[in-house]
Amino acid sequence: MEKTMSELSGNDRKLLEGIEQHYHQLAAEAKKKHSPVKEASESGIVKIRSVSKRPPNLKSALMTESAEIMEPFFMGCDTKVAKMVQISLNAIQKLIIYEAVSQTAANNLLNCLWNLMESGVEELKLLQTITLLITTNSLVKSESLAKALSLCFRLHFTKNSTTNNTASATIRQLVSAVFERVQTEDQIPPESNKVHDIKFDDIKSGKYIPISLRAAASDAFFFFQDLVQLVNAEQPFWLTGLTEMTRTFGLELLELIFSSFPDVFYKHEEFSFLLKERVCQLVIKLFSPNTKLRTQTLNLQTNAMQTTDKPFWPITVRLLRIVSVLIQKFYTMLITESEIFLSLLIKSLEPDKPNWQRSMALEALYRMIQPNLISCLCRFYDMKPHSSKIFRDIVNALCIYIKSQFLFVDSSTTQSLIASIVNNNHNSSPSVVTSSNSSINSSLNSMSNTNSPTPAFLLRGVYIPLLFNTTKIKYKPFFIEQLDKLEAPSAPEGHGLSSAFACVLEIVESLTNVIESDLKNNVNDTNERIETVNTLTEETRLLHENLLNASCCGILGAFSLLLDASTDESVTELILNKMKKLASLYGIYELDEARDATLTSICKSSLPPNYSLSVLNLSQKSETDSKSKSNRKTSLDKSDSINITNLISQQNSQNTSGASYLGTNESSETRQQVIAVGTPLPTPSLPQNVQQGPVLLTSKNLQCMNAILNVANSDGSVLSEKSWHIILTTLQHLVWILGLKPTNGSNGSLKIGRSGTEGGASSNALITTAAMSDLPMLSTMLSRLFESSQHLKTESLLHLVNALVKLSQESMDIAYNNREPSLVSIEMQWHLKRDIISVYLLDQFAVAKLLETAIVNLNRIDIVWKQVTSHFLEVCSHPHIKMREWGVDALCNLVKSTLSQTQTESKSETEADNNRETTATVKQFMFLAPLQELSYISHADIRQKQLDCVLQILQSNGDVLTYGWTQIFEIVGAINETQNENLIRLSFQCLQLINADFLALIPSNCLILCVDTTAKFGSQIQELNASLTAIGLLWNIADFLHSNQNKIKSIFEQNASKQELSQTDKNSITSDLNDFDSLWMALFRRLGDLCIDSRASVRKSSAQTLFATLSTHGSILEAKTWKSVLWDVLFPLLDRVKMLSEVATSDKITDTKSSSTIIIHHSRNTAQKQWSETQVLVLSGVSRILSLKLDLLVNTDDFYKTWTLLLKFIESSALNQNSEVSLSALKCFQEILCLTKCGNNENQTLWDAAWNSWYHIGFTTTQLKDTSDFVNKNLDTSPYVPSQAFLTSLIQIFPYLFIHIKHKFSESDFNKLSLVLQNTISVPLMNSDASLPYMLSLSMAEPLTPLQENTLFVVETLQKEILIDPDLHPLLPSIFNQYLALSCYAVNIIPPHLPTFAKTQITPQLIAGDVSALNTNTYTSLGERALKNAMALYQKTANETIIIKSNILHSIIKTLKISLCLKYSCPSQSTWKLSVNTLLTALQIGLPIARNNRNIDVIKTNRFSICIASDFNRIWADLALCFDGFLFPISKPASTQTLEEQQFDESLDVKIVELIRDSIMPFAAQIPQEFVLQVVSLLNKGSIHSATNSSPVDTESTRKLREEFARTCFETLLQFSFLAPKGNPGLFMSSGNDLTPDHSIGIVNKLAVTSILQRFNEVVIKYVEDERLCPCPLPRHRMAEISFVLKALATLIVSLKKAPLGSVEPHVWDLLIRLYPPIVDCTTSNSIQVNRSLREVLHQYSDLLSAPQTTSQKALNNGC
Repeated sequence: MEKTMSELSGNDRKLLEGIEQHYHQLAAEAKKKHSPVKEASESGIVKIRSVSKRPPNLKSALMTESAEIMEPFFMGCDTKVAKMVQISLNAIQKLIIYEAVSQTAANNLLNCLWNLMESGVEELKLLQTITLLITTNSLVKSESLAKALSLCFRLHFTKNSTTNNTASATIRQLVSAVFERVQTEDQIPPESNKVHDIKFDDIKSGKYIPISLRAAASDAFFFFQDLVQLVNAEQPFWLTGLTEMTRTFGLELLELIFSSFPDVFYKHEEFSFLLKERVCQLVIKLFSPNTKLRTQTLNLQTNAMQTTDKPFWPITVRLLRIVSVLIQKFYTMLITESEIFLSLLIKSLEPDKPNWQRSMALEALYRMIQPNLISCLCRFYDMKPHSSKIFRDIVNALCIYIKSQFLFVDSSTTQSLIASIVNNNHNSSPSVVTSSNSSINSSLNSMSNTNSPTPAFLLRGVYIPLLFNTTKIKYKPFFIEQLDKLEAPSAPEGHGLSSAFACVLEIVESLTNVIESDLKNNVNDTNERIETVNTLTEETRLLHENLLNASCCGILGAFSLLLDASTDESVTELILNKMKKLASLYGIYELDEARDATLTSICKSSLPPNYSLSVLNLSQKSETDSKSKSNRKTSLDKSDSINITNLISQQNSQNTSGASYLGTNESSETRQQVIAVGTPLPTPSLPQNVQQGPVLLTSKNLQCMNAILNVANSDGSVLSEKSWHIILTTLQHLVWILGLKPTNGSNGSLKIGRSGTEGGASSNALITTAAMSDLPMLSTMLSRLFESSQHLKTESLLHLVNALVKLSQESMDIAYNNREPSLVSIEMQWHLKRDIISVYLLDQFAVAKLLETAIVNLNRIDIVWKQVTSHFLEVCSHPHIKMREWGVDALCNLVKSTLSQTQTESKSETEADNNRETTATVKQFMFLAPLQELSYISHADIRQKQLDCVLQILQSNGDVLTYGWTQIFEIVGAINETQNENLIRLSFQCLQLINADFLALIPSNCLILCVDTTAKFGSQIQELNASLTAIGLLWNIADFLHSNQNKIKSIFEQNASKQELSQTDKNSITSDLNDFDSLWMALFRRLGDLCIDSRASVRKSSAQTLFATLSTHGSILEAKTWKSVLWDVLFPLLDRVKMLSEVATSDKITDTKSSSTIIIHHSRNTAQKQWSETQVLVLSGVSRILSLKLDLLVNTDDFYKTWTLLLKFIESSALNQNSEVSLSALKCFQEILCLTKCGNNENQTLWDAAWNSWYHIGFTTTQLKDTSDFVNKNLDTSPYVPSQAFLTSLIQIFPYLFIHIKHKFSESDFNKLSLVLQNTISVPLMNSDASLPYMLSLSMAEPLTPLQENTLFVVETLQKEILIDPDLHPLLPSIFNQYLALSCYAVNIIPPHLPTFAKTQITPQLIAGDVSALNTNTYTSLGERALKNAMALYQKTANETIIIKSNILHSIIKTLKISLCLKYSCPSQSTWKLSVNTLLTALQIGLPIARNNRNIDVIKTNRFSICIASDFNRIWADLALCFDGFLFPISKPASTQTLEEQQFDESLDVKIVELIRDSIMPFAAQIPQEFVLQVVSLLNKGSIHSATNSSPVDTESTRKLREEFARTCFETLLQFSFLAPKGNPGLFMSSGNDLTPDHSIGIVNKLAVTSILQRFNEVVIKYVEDERLCPCPLPRHRMAEISFVLKALATLIVSLKKAPLGSVEPHVWDLLIRLYPPIVDCTTSNSIQVNRSLREVLHQYSDLLSAPQTTSQKALNNGC
């Protein structure tokens, strides 16, 4: 078993396991009371296991054994135990789903289920099982199927509602399954094609056995037959066990069958026969009064009981559903029956029927309305000669019903009611109102006072809501879906009207679909649709005409009423769309009366209520409309239709006896948004008193207007002259009320007028904000209406033009009749004036649209040209200015448009001969003739119109204007000072267009006119923008000449004579120029003239354009042309600008032309400043041109003259006191210095001239006598001081200049350069300098100013060149001196000029305090950097002869002496520190060189002859002063100096002493004695630090004395005191000639010992005195000092005793012995350190207690 089960699929295994589980459950439940069931279940388990072991086809095995397998479950059901029944039915359902039930088992199952049904056990489970049994297979059929259905029907009639509803759903499902079997069976071909005869009589009697039907169809037939029997309250033939059934349920099943399976009835005649003979009769029978309940009511008038028939709701609703289905599905089969059904439906709409029955009939009609259905209705009924007009009656009945909703009529015939609908459409009260409806009427009136958000209809106080949203929610029937109700439910308010409205919409939609499907939906053009109609068959066209004729009366009556009553925009739009479609169809099928009636209805709705307009009264028909169409053939019976003309005329009959336009009757207009309030437009056919009341224009009126426009736009081809007149008159009045007016130059389009404007339209209208967004769209649509006239046929176009001319002529007649208001009474003047203004708008409207129509039909303008132009000329001759203006506009627009058309024709023609004028060209001159005549009119407005027209002609036709350019330029250039700015602008627009688009088309001989005209606009003073733009146009002309030079030259060469130029051009010195270059010169001269215009902006733009043109296009000019440019244009321009700049005033410019003051930037607020700007532009431009064209100009014979003249202008501008001009001049100078073409030796004179100019500029601008004169002075009286930016630029130029002059650069040139450099640095920074804020920021952030940086750069550049070029080597001393001179600025000293600086002592000339304060940091950085550069250069060149012989070392010492002596007084402490390090480095390098070079040399070069003394003796005095000033400065350090800073400063002092010790004292023999004495004195002064402090008490404990410095000085003195002569004989100098070196005493030693002993004596005595006076211990440094002195004294005594006899001076011993008493006084000290040193020195004095021996005595002692 397990093995077999494992081989089964998942579903099979799951089924077997489930069945076995059910067996177990059943056995468990039957264990106690139902042992047979238990045993059977156990047997079933064995059986199911055995089945699982059979072959793989488990389903077949189970089906074979299904009877035995299901037997235990049947037994379980027979027990009637609920639990066991559930288990059994669940198992059976699984087998059914698995399709493992045999036929026998199925029959047994039905018997089992029948027993359960009779017992009432598990009824829901039973229904579920039956459903599965019948729907999953076809085992149940014939009697078994009938039994199963009967079982379900019996369960349906139980009292349990759940079972009842479930059985109802089950029956519907089973019925569908039965008929689905038929559909499936029909798809299978029959086994035999044998045809059996059908006995229809047997079918009627119910004895027919359908042998012709197969099994499934036979079962369905029997069931359908019995179902009809049961509904008809008769006994069934096939459904055994079923005796009765509710009629409502039977009707529902019939509807299900008819709606879901109509194909069965069409395929099987048996079914169709039953349908016709039994079902239709049944339906008609149930519609009869026999099925209605009879109720009694009391007649109030006769007090007698009356019996009335009341339809039964459940039956009626189901009958109507069946009827709608029968008509929808079987109308071709049931033609006669459908006629009866439809007649019954129409009768149900009668007013005497209950409201729910009428509404339900409408719903039934709505369900059945389909395109195919109405087409068949019309074909089967309305088109038959003696048949009922069913379709017409349906439409008319709907119209009657809609009218009854508002008028509450009783009953009437269709014909009279339709007439009443139309005739009484605008009556103020309903014709009949019953007493029962009065309350409803009042309630609706109350509802109408509030704005409902839902769509609704409101007419004469009757408010009816619309229950569906036409745009979002589709109409849904209400009553016909209420199958569960026993009584008629209460319908929502407005349901009836909503249903009728939906039916009408559906009819129109179906009607249009029928026609559109035959006309091919893809054809949208009306003309094509007309052609398509002509190609239709006679039968199809006849059908369409009958459909339209049959429906037009009812639909138009309903839509007209609903359109007036609609309060919702979407509903109104929907109605209008339908009416537009119908109007189009009426026109296409030439139903003129219906078309005009539809248009009239829409037009009336577009106007305010009660608006008087005679054109909308159709009581009298035109001759065109009254003509019968003899070629039309139709079978429509005229007696059966309503006279539309009479109806519409009655509909439009209104009370015009002076009633107010703002009526009091509430209608849909009160629910619409008011968008405009105005007065009606006067018409000649109405009296004056009717035209005074205001009118309201609502949003619905605009919608209707939109619809009119759409109809006219899309269907103009089907409109007659009368139709156009109706539409145009309506639009004319709407345009007036809305305030739309034609715009000039817009080809007839309309725009929204402004209040108070002339023309009157807008002054009469108040437009709301909400409507402003819709008006442009309406205006656009109005224009499109006339644009679409180009698609009209010739006949239709003439209809439109005639209608427009008629409108315009009517307006002009009124204007002519009322043009003299003074001739009438005062009371009527205002009205007449308003009428005239109104007529102006009317005429404008007609003329505008006439123009628009003519323009869009230019391709066939000859058809209407005579009519249009004649009328335009008549309008132009009108005396009123506005009329004349509009006539001119219309004429100009037509001319422009016609020219455009001729241009197109000209392009399309193939020109066979260049000399032959085409037809289009001839038409050009003909159409331009009216424009030419306008030029003779002197009115400004005419001039403006003329220029407008010229401008637009150029824009549209300029490319085809072969001739007439001379006249165009004369018209455009005819400007003078009397013309206003607007005319200037307009003229200039024409010129702009010519220059932008037509330069290539202008003949070459007219180009000079173009240049002159453009320059003329540049010089006019009325419009500044035009002048500036004209200058740009000259640039465009230059571009054109450059780009087309070959073409223009060739044209000039072809001309026999020379082009005529202006007199100015003929006076040129270069009259031999060719024509092309002469044209260029004319352009340059015009630009040059504009460069000296009185307006700064014009000058600026002209200058920029002139030089841009020269630089960009100058390459095409010849050399002689360039010569003319320079001497005829540029240099004269420079001279004139300079002269005008000098005479320009410096007064501030104010705007005197306007009341408001224009703020001008301070840099341009005077005429002088503005001319300075012009001077800058011109000079820079000339320089740039010279630079760009140098290769061309350098070879000319007068180039040197050109060069020097330009330098003269540059020099003059650089000396200008305006900083902008001077800076620009320097930039120009630099620009020309960057040239390389003039760099050869042949052109050296050019650079010499440049060097002289540079020096002159620098010397002149920087020559200041005393800087203090420029500080703290009034700026108005101070002399001119150049700015830092100017000086910086000046210095920056020199490197570019030096490249060209370095080969001839001499010492005198260097001195000139140095003079300029030092003067520039010394120039004070004035408060007026624009760079002051920048300089102040540099003083805080940057080390050097740009000026100082560039100054150093210049010197460094010279240094590099000098080091590289041997010829410049003699300038090295000058470089050194320049660096040293610049270093003086570090201590705020202005050095003398370079020659003086190198030969004399520096005289301190301090920089002014204020200037120094501004530049402290930058001057310090400048001096220090210069000193560093000097030291670096000295390190490289110290050994060179020129440096040695030039005493550079002495110059360095002299320079450093200033900062070293100032020391702490220096502006920056880094200065003296750098100086001392520099001094140390210089002495270490220079002292050895100084000792080794003592000759005098003469250095000679080709440019230098310098005699230099190499005597170094002069340096010692300055060096001694330098040492003294630095080691013992007068200035004191800051009180905030830290200990580390003190130690660092002391270390520098020590370095100086060490330098003396190592590099000077050892070479004392080679050094002057005076210097040595000075050095020893300095060492002596610095050896004892107590000498600098006289106070015994330490009052500055935080300040450290220079102990290390004192110690170093003392050691140095000792070092040169203790050395023996033999040890270092070179250190001694002879004191006389009689002394030998071995016995001579060194001067250094003697001086040192004497100095030391004197210093010791002072220290010891002072110590003893201070210790005696001060009770407290002396400071530490005093104790250290005395200890050091005592130790040093002991050492000195030892050294003196070791010295040779006689080498020590006697006074030395005297000084030493004289120290002994003070030393003894020191024994009272308490300091251990002092006592220890004291003990050592006293021990040394022991040898001095006796007199020393002489030399002879000592010799004797030695001999002993």
